[in-house]
Amino acid sequence: MKKFTTLLAALALCLSVSAKTWTNYAGFGWRLPTSTTVKADEDGMSDIKFKNQTGLSIDYAGTHESGFSVRGIFDINYSSSNLTVEDDDDELNGLNGLFLIGAGYAPICTDKMFLGLYGVLGADVTVLFREYTKSSYYYESESKYSMTHAASVLGANATFVYTPAKHFSVFASVCANYMFPAKVEAEITQKVNGTKIFDGDEKFDYKGAFKFVPTIGICWKF
Repeated sequence: MKKFTTLLAALALCLSVSAKTWTNYAGFGWRLPTSTTVKADEDGMSDIKFKNQTGLSIDYAGTHESGFSVRGIFDINYSSSNLTVEDDDDELNGLNGLFLIGAGYAPICTDKMFLGLYGVLGADVTVLFREYTKSSYYYESESKYSMTHAASVLGANATFVYTPAKHFSVFASVCANYMFPAKVEAEITQKVNGTKIFDGDEKFDYKGAFKFVPTIGICWKF
């Protein structure tokens, strides 16, 4: 009987916790431009500086009455770099994607203001590319270069939300992430007069790096 009573009490406690309400924020943000350098871990390789990474962010934060909070971030960004090819002065550029999920605590959650502090993990992927063409009277050569940097991420996030109206909110968020050491895959394809003469890829080791990700935006509170 005592064990049965204890089980009922535990069940009642679980139901009371689950019955408490959640506050949700979902919206879009602008990732403010940032630059990050990853250093080569092999002799003869250049450090890579990802420059002016900026774009669109899809954001979600959900907070329980108890203060427990979850966070989701998905960024798609433009990225340039310090890398060039052959005698072409134009830099490799492309896209950066950042996917993060996390959990933490919300010390402030009122009708007007929200502050959430989180630990986050996920992945950071940047793909850079460049097409380069040279022409002369005798021949035309075409070269295609691409480089992919994909790293696992562990970090922290702070998110502040202000709600001036019933549902409409504005937010500011910043992540301090560590990108773990990763392999960079480089691919090169070369053609002369339309005939492929080289097609190869190789992987190189790069060290880890810290990366800051600031975002501002608007969201819907529900």
